[in-house]
Amino acid sequence: MDPFTMMLIGGSALADFDQASAEAQQAERKYLSNRVNAAAARDLKIQSLNARMIQEGEAAASQKQQLGIAALKKAERAKVAAGEAGIAGRGVDTLVNEFETARLRGVSTVNAQTKALRNQIEMEKMGISAETLNRINSLPRGQAPNFLAYAVKAGAQM
Repeated sequence: MDPFTMMLIGGSALADFDQASAEAQQAERKYLSNRVNAAAARDLKIQSLNARMIQEGEAAASQKQQLGIAALKKAERAKVAAGEAGIAGRGVDTLVNEFETARLRGVSTVNAQTKALRNQIEMEKMGISAETLNRINSLPRGQAPNFLAYAVKAGAQM
């Protein structure tokens, strides 16, 4: 084989290698860009869920406070009414205790709902993380070509 043909085959193999290298670099850039964007989207979604958790916690605290205030008002009204009527003793204490019992049941319900919501939000966060990983893995990473394979290919053509 003449040297000119050998140079053409070698140059062609080198050009193919350069093209494959450029494609690998482009694929890696796409992968990294996708990874950064997926992580940013995940972070925004999780921040939104955290804000929701805070808002729900504040609403629950307010609801528990309202339950406490309502129970106190009812208990004090009952004590005043009993005092004005000249009634005292266990019956009044039992009535006051019922108001406190109702308040505690309400607080327990609010606590259970808040806990269930927290668990749900945590599960949503895990789902978001899984989605992010799937999105990241949806694009292949750029793989640098093997120069030896292109050299062998060029040698085989000679």
